[in-house]
Amino acid sequence: PLTNKPMATIATSRGCSAQCIFCLSPVISGVKVRFRSPQSVVDEMTECFGTHGISNFFFKSDTFTINKDWVLSLCDLIINSPLNGKINWVANSRTNTIDDEILSKMKQAGCSLIAFGIESGSDESLSKMKKGTDVEINRKAIQMVKKHGIKIFGFYLIGFPWENKKHLEETKKFIFEAD
Repeated sequence: PLTNKPMATIATSRGCSAQCIFCLSPVISGVKVRFRSPQSVVDEMTECFGTHGISNFFFKSDTFTINKDWVLSLCDLIINSPLNGKINWVANSRTNTIDDEILSKMKQAGCSLIAFGIESGSDESLSKMKKGTDVEINRKAIQMVKKHGIKIFGFYLIGFPWENKKHLEETKKFIFEAD
């Protein structure tokens, strides 16, 4: 996204242990998260870069940052490879699986954007959809990502049976406050 250049999608893991009521990932990919080796991901990136001139990547994963050690290992491999400084990549994440260490390393390794499933600005809705986060966790995650100079996409859901105008106003307010 945002580059207008060719982008390769690289599957890095499958599965999600979260139990969000709206998501099909646990049904389709399972609740057990299975990861490719970080080296195999870097090897595929290197082939895309060297053979096809692709320097933009989307890491397809139900939740890329769920295993901090795996992410740090992948980032270290990218940083210590000939790709360092020549690529950009984006990934999906949950707001409750990041911290300053992981974000710093991701930025250093070429991460230019993180997409969060924020879903709602209403704590009531987040609780009912079993998101496993709350408005404050989401707010802090956004602030942390911005501090590291990484762009953010936010995904939101509206129209749950319990939602009313109050829930929608809370979400709208959150979106504009989060910028």
